[in-house]
Amino acid sequence: MFAVSSWNLATKGYFGTQIFAGYNIGKYEHTLDTSPINFDIEAPSIALAKQNNTYSTSSALATIRHHPADYISHVLMTFSGLWTFPDISSAEDARIKIPTFAVPLKEGLFFALMALSFLLVTAVAIRPTASPLAIFAAVAALCVNANHLLVALVEEATPRYAMSMWPALMAMLAAFAAWIFLLTNRRDGQFSWQH
Repeated sequence: MFAVSSWNLATKGYFGTQIFAGYNIGKYEHTLDTSPINFDIEAPSIALAKQNNTYSTSSALATIRHHPADYISHVLMTFSGLWTFPDISSAEDARIKIPTFAVPLKEGLFFALMALSFLLVTAVAIRPTASPLAIFAAVAALCVNANHLLVALVEEATPRYAMSMWPALMAMLAAFAAWIFLLTNRRDGQFSWQH
């Protein structure tokens, strides 16, 4: 999303992330003037997308300038929400409803994954000569955190943004587990696959 929106900004002059002001306009722009429209509504124009982008950008920047502490708080809450999936809860209005007893387990698991991602990045930054598995896990953790931060800067914490990072999260977890396994089974400089 960030890459496509950035490309649209660089080449077409707008950075919209949603359907009518960003990705889909850029993706289907070549069809707007040449294909017949079979709907009762008219497709939005590139000029309208640029106008909406200019207005939205100026409004957002003015709001951030006037309320920087609120914006930072919102970004941090959104970032943590991308890690902890607040839409998965026992609340009546939850997108995904789970039993009340499972909520603390879910919160603890996702908080532990978030903490592990921070620890991996910090450990490799302090000791860059770490194992290739630890470095791989840290790079995967860095990718997940970078995605979550970029999303938190411009969007809300919806599951679709966090779920796209599950492959990187699972790679981080697998590399970390393999690294720990190899560390605990080391004997005299050799790795042993036997217990």
